[in-house]
Amino acid sequence: MGPRRSKPPTRAQTQAYTPFRKKYGALEVYKGTNFNKSGLTPTEYIFPSLQRSYTASQIDTIEAVQQDALHGWTTRELADLDCLCIRDAIPGDLDTPIMPIFNRPVWEAVLARPEFTREKMYPLKNGPGLLSAHNDVAWEVLKPALRIATWYLTSAYFLPWFDALLNGPRELVDEKQLPNGYKDEDWFSFRPPDTPTPAATLARTTDAIFEDLRNQKMLQIGFMIRNESPEGPDDSIKGLDGCAGYSTVNYKHMFRAMKNNDTSAAWRVFIWLHSKGVERLLVDNLSNSERYTIEWKIALTDSIINFDDNTKDNADLRNFDRFEPYYLDESLAELGWSFEKQLNGGVEEVMGATEQTLIEGLVLGQFLLSTYPSIKYNTVRDQNTPILKQPPPIFFDIRYPIPISPMENLQTTRFWTTGVRNYGLGLIFIRVFKAGTKTTYNFIQGKIEDEIQSGRDKEPRPASAKNFEQNFRLSVEEMKQAAWLTPGERGIMDFGYDFLRSSNREENFWSNNYEKFTAMKEIIDTIDDIDDIDDKKPSATGEALEKILNRFLSKALQNHGYMITYTFHMEDERESLHTERRESLLRWNRGTQTFVIQMRIELQKMSTPQPQLLAQTERALIRLEKSRLRLANPNPPNATTNTEELQLLRLRRCRQALTNASSVPSQSDLQEMENLVNSILNTNIETREIFEEACAKILIAVLGRNIANSWEPRVREGGKGMEIFEELARTPEGTFPEHDIGKALRDEMNAWVAMLMEVATNGPPAG
Repeated sequence: MGPRRSKPPTRAQTQAYTPFRKKYGALEVYKGTNFNKSGLTPTEYIFPSLQRSYTASQIDTIEAVQQDALHGWTTRELADLDCLCIRDAIPGDLDTPIMPIFNRPVWEAVLARPEFTREKMYPLKNGPGLLSAHNDVAWEVLKPALRIATWYLTSAYFLPWFDALLNGPRELVDEKQLPNGYKDEDWFSFRPPDTPTPAATLARTTDAIFEDLRNQKMLQIGFMIRNESPEGPDDSIKGLDGCAGYSTVNYKHMFRAMKNNDTSAAWRVFIWLHSKGVERLLVDNLSNSERYTIEWKIALTDSIINFDDNTKDNADLRNFDRFEPYYLDESLAELGWSFEKQLNGGVEEVMGATEQTLIEGLVLGQFLLSTYPSIKYNTVRDQNTPILKQPPPIFFDIRYPIPISPMENLQTTRFWTTGVRNYGLGLIFIRVFKAGTKTTYNFIQGKIEDEIQSGRDKEPRPASAKNFEQNFRLSVEEMKQAAWLTPGERGIMDFGYDFLRSSNREENFWSNNYEKFTAMKEIIDTIDDIDDIDDKKPSATGEALEKILNRFLSKALQNHGYMITYTFHMEDERESLHTERRESLLRWNRGTQTFVIQMRIELQKMSTPQPQLLAQTERALIRLEKSRLRLANPNPPNATTNTEELQLLRLRRCRQALTNASSVPSQSDLQEMENLVNSILNTNIETREIFEEACAKILIAVLGRNIANSWEPRVREGGKGMEIFEELARTPEGTFPEHDIGKALRDEMNAWVAMLMEVATNGPPAG
């Protein structure tokens, strides 16, 4: 179940807590010591440093907790991959009809009596009234999930698995495959038919099956709560506590009716969904990404259970609970999980699941497990069915964190009507398989005793995902090569190109992030090597610093620049700022600037001059400053809460006030400008920003333009600011593209230079 977390804190206790601590509670103990933190708040980046710090050790402990809970991942890495439900997603436009099997008349409005013995409807937590789809409050939050479930079910006939289940041959499982104790019964497997069934035929069959379930089997969908069977107190709830939902028929009622010769009774199918999903959707402080993820989980559960019901014997519901068949060579007879793997390329799992998060329906993020059926499922399968001997059990899982972008896709009409309809269901999670971690299980006497994580290395994409992506790309290219396309076909091709371009940018962002992480790790290892040398010779230190600058840091800065560019491209697609990602990139930029300044100071201390290495540190700082300015607009349209942008905005207003011919700055304005200059120039040299320093030096010259004393030194200092601007302006093609702040940055630098040139041209004042 995961580590035990403490009870929710009182209101007074939460004032100093992080958002993660407030939301997910605290892990009381970690490895025998008091911890009392959520352990989930993303850590700051661990930057290379020429001095060891206690902070780095603390971060190591926090990240160890996260890697234990998140199968080798830290929340900072997951945030970099955009896989945490902490940002607002792009608003969706999915407003397509809900299929009849999910419409309100199918849902529980009153207690199902005499079928079951439950005596009351449940109240709706986090909202008014009862827990029922006939409550308008509950229905409104359910509708987005039911639209997605509708698309899932009406698109399932694309799958060979679906054709196999409905039309494929049933074959007896070879007795050699069966363990002892199961050889006296017949067990069946299914496979696709030799001749695939046409999609149109499968679609008609699907519609007929759902109509039969709704009209003949009188399906009813209702809700269940924790620790109680929705059927009534007489029914066992064993095995239901952790499930998202289940289905059943009214066995007891029908057996009583047959015993009493009651011919008015009829067999019915019932589906129960766990209440935590709909109740969580009623919480006020949900981000869009968390809302979308919960809606997806409800849709997935509802569609899988409904689909599972359709595989039962359509003629006689008395066979409703008969054993399920095995698909091809899968060792478990679990149609729900098997279907989910075919739908999504894997089986979903909640990130960092604990008893508290599962009860409350909290969603940090989701993993997709591509290795079903692994040994992990052996303990939660139907215990009445055997585990087949061949192929042997898989003793590991590969988990891929699910980005927010697939959740956004599911909420758009174009994705379903143009994308899935024409390219297939594999499109849903084509973006997922960027990087994964491998968990190896130690399985002893029927139990998983421990789990061994592989770390954060990238795991290869599953073959099915590779094949789908290759076929998808080929389909788009074939349409491009076509001599003539109808408007509809051109729309399909345009969707394919847009989707591939967006997917490539996300992939490139992660690839550069991974390479940057690797480069920074090499820097840290190199510094550790220097520290381990007993007799630190200047030549050895110089060689190590040269290695850092020329190889690892240069690569990391290049990756950093690419990541910024890909972020801007993704913002163009979203038509909104990716604030969390920008802030993450800025934190890395600031920390790395501090490290490079430390290197520069170390080089200046060395007895043997290092002019080439010093020049390289200056170039590295300029590159970092260019990247910082791309992220923190030097000419922001509005004041923001970002400290850097506020300071840049103040500098811009100072310049405008000094160059505005129609007004003369007041004495208080001039005093404020001097205070701003002093605050910038008195900042620790390791954290001072280059652009602001250049502005401050020019401001000193301009503010003292009417003071004869020390006029030339002031102008010289201003000239150093101009030199910084010239370095920043020497930008390779595309570094400051027009779609970000490039034009604003160039205009701002030119305005500062023009202001200084005016002072220098007029010469010193008389006096």
